[in-house]
Amino acid sequence: MVDFVCPESYRQRADFNLITYPAILYAGAQIIQKPAAFSLELVMIAPLSVKNSQSLSIKWLAGIGMPLVAIVLWGIFAAPRSAHRPPLPYQILFSWALFSMVGYMLYQTGHKTTAFVFCGLAFGSGLIAYFTER
Repeated sequence: MVDFVCPESYRQRADFNLITYPAILYAGAQIIQKPAAFSLELVMIAPLSVKNSQSLSIKWLAGIGMPLVAIVLWGIFAAPRSAHRPPLPYQILFSWALFSMVGYMLYQTGHKTTAFVFCGLAFGSGLIAYFTER
């Protein structure tokens, strides 16, 4: 049996590739997740103000009240520097609940593809946040 002799430089290069590629992917996921999550938070506000109803007073109340309630709840429970921020799994569940509500509203107003894309991005962002911020 012949032993294959591997030069030390190749061995180091192989170890470098095995170790750094997952680290690079992990760092890339962290870098992309933060702006993506912030974009989802901003996009969440618009569909809350565009819910169809018959009465003009209800339209005004819903158009101003629902985004305001979402902003206040997000500021209390999900803002990065909030004093009442829950632990990570509960924070992700809270954000998924708000994003799901927005996705449902988008679906009800006839924007079905947008609703599915929005909920998919929110779900993916939450998963990336869970695995990179633990």
